Amino acid sequence: MEVVNKGSNFKFLLNGADIALPDGTYPIKSFSIQKTIEGKKFRLIGLAPGGHHKNLELIGGQPIRHRGGPPLVLRTYLDFEKDTAKIRVWLGGEGGEVYIPAVEENGRQRHPPKLSIRDNEGKNLHAGQLELNPNGSVKPYIWKLPSKFKGRFRLDIVGDFSPFECSGGIGDCYETPNP
Repeated sequence: MEVVNKGSNFKFLLNGADIALPDGTYPIKSFSIQKTIEGKKFRLIGLAPGGHHKNLELIGGQPIRHRGGPPLVLRTYLDFEKDTAKIRVWLGGEGGEVYIPAVEENGRQRHPPKLSIRDNEGKNLHAGQLELNPNGSVKPYIWKLPSKFKGRFRLDIVGDFSPFECSGGIGDCYETPNP
């Protein structure tokens, strides 16, 4: 998807088709990336953090280029509280948008990614499967840190995102907070 200013008119470009848009503010209600390959339909569903999407402002005579979609990067974020870590996982798009890290294939959502956690020496500390919320988003994963474990660890997120290309998620390093 791309929105570009074509002279005094705005055009919404989608799969090669131009759709004229008048000046104004357009709330983005939902978004997704879709591909069809050999009759199979694949989709990544976009999420609005906090339930709000950015508005798209179109003002005649002003250049605009709003991009979204690939390249996609698998992102992780950890919150530590006492002896637990809350792990959040999502796919980030070129425009800063957020996608559920589970591909929908022909209307059915694939399993979300798996995760593994290893210490600095490569010893496996934990492995698990991310889960989906009823709204389709991925639940934060709660990891109970091993007793007396402190230090650096490696977080690997592995999932099947095909046919969408995705980088990141392998070998993100974190450190437990000081007591």
